[in-house]
Amino acid sequence: MDPVEWRRAKQIGAVGVTVFLVWLAGMVFMAIRQPEPYAGVWLLVVEMAFTGRAVNIAHGVRDGYSTSFLFFQCGLQDVALLLCAWPGLVLGESAAQRIPIVGGWVSGWHETAKTHQRWMDRFGIIGLIVFVFFPFWSTGVLVGGAIGKLMGMRTGPLLITCLLAHIASVVSLLWFFDLVASWSDALDSGFMAYLPWIVLGTLASVWVLLRLIKAVRT
Repeated sequence: MDPVEWRRAKQIGAVGVTVFLVWLAGMVFMAIRQPEPYAGVWLLVVEMAFTGRAVNIAHGVRDGYSTSFLFFQCGLQDVALLLCAWPGLVLGESAAQRIPIVGGWVSGWHETAKTHQRWMDRFGIIGLIVFVFFPFWSTGVLVGGAIGKLMGMRTGPLLITCLLAHIASVVSLLWFFDLVASWSDALDSGFMAYLPWIVLGTLASVWVLLRLIKAVRT
């Protein structure tokens, strides 16, 4: 491995740790300052990790979290994750498996990236932006970063592309779900109570449909 690239990767990882600590401090501060609803932010964090931005933000809007807080929580969570995981992505799949705790996750991101590489090679950076922007399972900044590495993109443009697409997605989702909340309030309906489940069900349906289409084509 190029020692210059590895040194840069470790620097990026250190920045990621700093971002994570700022993010964590913000979570703790808000939970202490205003326990209702911010003490329950751990659930949003878990949803972000396992179901993605859409469910995270839908749940947060429903439960009355402020837009600025959701931007901070949801936006920085994946920023910190990508930057912290970058040294593992640079190491490659086989070497990443030897990293304690996160090695298996990094290896999984590499495997998922390989399944999308052929499609990405056709559409290039535009395809990568779309891939990171839309909040479906197996998409997002982590797999997007791994795909960009497979595509041979330089580190700077790749990280900027992934992070800007992620932030744009978070802003779009915040705008959309705030609009849905206003619509629900105007109609005096109980739609918002079911919003996270509706979003989760929609994402699951799209995922199943795409899997079926892929199975039919092969």
